[in-house]
Amino acid sequence: MPYLSDYKAILFDVDRTLIPPNREIFPEVLEILKKLHDTGVLTGLCSGRGYASLVNVFMPIFPNNAVHILAGGSLVISNTGTVLWQQTIEPTIIDELKNLINETHSSAIFMKPDAQYAKGEILAAIHKHPWNPIGKDLDTMTPDGVGLVYIAKPSDQITAYLLNHPKLSFKDMLSNQGYQYYDITAKGVTKALAMEEWSKATNIALSKTIGFGDSINDFEFLQNCGFAVAMGNADYEIKAIADRVIGQVSQKGLPNYVQTILEGNPL
Repeated sequence: MPYLSDYKAILFDVDRTLIPPNREIFPEVLEILKKLHDTGVLTGLCSGRGYASLVNVFMPIFPNNAVHILAGGSLVISNTGTVLWQQTIEPTIIDELKNLINETHSSAIFMKPDAQYAKGEILAAIHKHPWNPIGKDLDTMTPDGVGLVYIAKPSDQITAYLLNHPKLSFKDMLSNQGYQYYDITAKGVTKALAMEEWSKATNIALSKTIGFGDSINDFEFLQNCGFAVAMGNADYEIKAIADRVIGQVSQKGLPNYVQTILEGNPL
């Protein structure tokens, strides 16, 4: 029977795992993160979100030695912003995507470690976001260094382009508000791919890592952890591969569960 002491690190997905849909960070979550750090367990994030989205609110609640997997697995980065590994989309393809987004009047975010690049209403929404993310105008962005492109409510034209592109992969997702969006990366990029680089950077075997997640883009991530925990609100496919299913995020399932394993109860 496994215990927390058998593992060296924990990686958390963000949305609907570490935080509920209303984006509140429960005080209990802050408390258990501190307790985990005090016990010597390395904590970090494994999220589709980019560093610039999380830097001002989430990086301060993790220790400086934390290493995160972000932007859908295209980026491994230190808590202080040092890029340790990155798999980017080719600049010529980024230019094609920008043109296609303009033609279809789509809402998109281009993710680099330094900023989220967007235009119009979506850039305004970034600037109003309570997490104070770093957002810049897409017209100022150079096409190099983009790890992930987020497109909200994709058109049929964009879907056809992605389905036929040999150098791109994408995840078909639902937002907290219930609308469809795509997370687009270079071909073959997943959280699992980045985990191998995370393991090299931290010198921690994946078999010694616990993962927490909820959605389909966590599938490969949780499959490669030594112990997989699914939220009570997780997709069916995630619950099916999990070693443990805990309470729902909105009912503080994560801090309640972590507190029990900190007290010496089995995973």
